[in-house]
Amino acid sequence: MKRRKVWAVLGATEGLGPATIKYLLSRNQAVITLTHDDPTRLCDSLKAFTHHHGFIDILINNFAYALIDGLEKVTITSLEDQVNKSVYETLDIIKQVIPYMNPYSEKQVISIPPKPCILRDSGEPVYDERAEAVEKYCSGLEQELLTLDGKITYLASKGSRSLWRE
Repeated sequence: MKRRKVWAVLGATEGLGPATIKYLLSRNQAVITLTHDDPTRLCDSLKAFTHHHGFIDILINNFAYALIDGLEKVTITSLEDQVNKSVYETLDIIKQVIPYMNPYSEKQVISIPPKPCILRDSGEPVYDERAEAVEKYCSGLEQELLTLDGKITYLASKGSRSLWRE
């Protein structure tokens, strides 16, 4: 029998979050849903959850949806600011989750791209400032994850990379 995995899902109420959670639960996986509303409550929730289910094996990042909200109205300068803000908000939460991830195996962080980056128009990918912003977000998050201790596998829309400091 396959080992039950323990998952954390950031941004569980948006985009592909609900479908991801439904799928994982249908496969009898342990899942905790996380938001960035209250850091103290987040730590308490992580402690209680991991005490009951064990260390988190995989962290799914679905927070990029916050990045694209209202993005059509921003300038190039504010687009960069919005991307950077989103990267650091996501990184803050990931930093809080990492101590609750399995210390005996590779830490896996998976980013789910927001809907505008996966929608297609007439069979062709839709590429606009939203897609560019998400690419920058994923790239920026990857660079920041490189600064963290421990080996991390980061999967985004362009494939996966194992990240670790030498």
